[in-house]
Amino acid sequence: LNVTWMRSFEKKGRTISVNVNPGINHQGSVNDISNTVGYTVSSVFKDTTKKQSTSTLKDVKTFSANLTFTEGLDTNNLVSVLYNLNVNQNNSDRQNKVPSVLGGAYNRLDTLLSNTFSNGYLSHQIGTQYMYQNYKWNMSFGVNGQLANLTGNQVFPFNSTINRTFYSVLPNFNIRY
Repeated sequence: LNVTWMRSFEKKGRTISVNVNPGINHQGSVNDISNTVGYTVSSVFKDTTKKQSTSTLKDVKTFSANLTFTEGLDTNNLVSVLYNLNVNQNNSDRQNKVPSVLGGAYNRLDTLLSNTFSNGYLSHQIGTQYMYQNYKWNMSFGVNGQLANLTGNQVFPFNSTINRTFYSVLPNFNIRY
């Protein structure tokens, strides 16, 4: 679902627009793997078989919103101010099981290949942009500042957390002919 609302004002080049885009995704999968490796040791052929079953559940929730205000300076020059919000939340549960006896059921959890975690990413971006346009070409340049926060929490096979904040300056430049 993507919703956009735009309003033009009487003054040429003056607009305001809002864009909202939420999303949700749920995925589940089961993969059974049987891997046989053959090798020779002292002229004797040997082989090993590794069997495993992996089940994965993932939930992803996203939301983004943009607010842009544009002001026309004259017929060819415009300036704009924008705000952008992005939110991502992910949850994952992966269980890798192996048989406890050869040929048996997949009932022993392989903790080296299993994990349960969630992570999130939140960013705020504010910026300004100058645009020049005529009938043959257009050009724009601007700068945005961004504050982003990354969080993570793993609960299996061991507890681990992350919380990082990032500050960015994002210049941009574009020419189209």
